[in-house]
Amino acid sequence: MFFGKDDPHKPDARYQYRRTFAELMEDVTRNGTTFLVLRRSVVVLLVASWEDHHRALIASECSLQRNDLKSDVFRDLNKYRQAILHGGGLLREEAKKIPFIRKGDRVDLTARHMDSIFRMVVEEVNESSITHYGGNPEFKFDKSIPV
Repeated sequence: MFFGKDDPHKPDARYQYRRTFAELMEDVTRNGTTFLVLRRSVVVLLVASWEDHHRALIASECSLQRNDLKSDVFRDLNKYRQAILHGGGLLREEAKKIPFIRKGDRVDLTARHMDSIFRMVVEEVNESSITHYGGNPEFKFDKSIPV
């Protein structure tokens, strides 16, 4: 995970926060409220990144309207986000693709849930690329990135 404006592949990249997914997953596997909040924050960040940046960018690049881009994965993550931010932590609607939490249950995501979510998001990005750009970038969750 990299927050900054420079290319993270360049050794002189400037950034506000840098953490490998392995380090992040190690952090969120520890028990305690802090790590529950961190896992929930990651879900909120994923949805915000999709809704506020990537969805509009893909639509623009592919001559589509933002609402033309649909994703069951991000729709489910948004249901989790709504529960986290607006529902007292309780899931109000049943999820379709990410069925870890049942309607009415607390969104208490485990490290295993987060691993599955990251893998689903990567696969969703690959599928979206095939649909909208005509090619598969073959992103992989476990693939190392040269630094």
